[in-house]
Amino acid sequence: YLASKCEYIFGSDTGYFALPGWNFRKPILYVNFSQLELIEPWMDTWIMIFKKYWLIKEKRFLKISEILKSGYGRFNKSEEFKEAGVELVNNTKEEIVEVNDEMIQRIQGNWEENEENLYLQEKFWRNFKDSKLHGNFSGKIGSKFLKDNQNLIN
Repeated sequence: YLASKCEYIFGSDTGYFALPGWNFRKPILYVNFSQLELIEPWMDTWIMIFKKYWLIKEKRFLKISEILKSGYGRFNKSEEFKEAGVELVNNTKEEIVEVNDEMIQRIQGNWEENEENLYLQEKFWRNFKDSKLHGNFSGKIGSKFLKDNQNLIN
């Protein structure tokens, strides 16, 4: 009942959140999305920010293309990441607040899109074109998150 009445769904990639999005056509705000290759880009009202993948041995964050090529983006158990030498880094409180503010602005019709964000969105989604898991890329990555993490995009 609550899912049918809410303005939008806020959560992580635990599975439940897609149901109200599909069933009631509710906007979804995903934070701390961990299975990057399984990201859900289909609805234009869905916004996501994802965990960053820290390569422990090299002391650096992996680029999106590296995550997809390595298969790390499909891992769903902490043991898999540990064995691969990858640590998932949660979104910061600031990143979560910023993307929530963006969602509210978009829902209220106050969001002003700009050329830089459109370019970064397109550049991000270009990494997924070869994946058989995706089709339509309508969802968004949080604008500030994407701008602050351009180094992860090829």
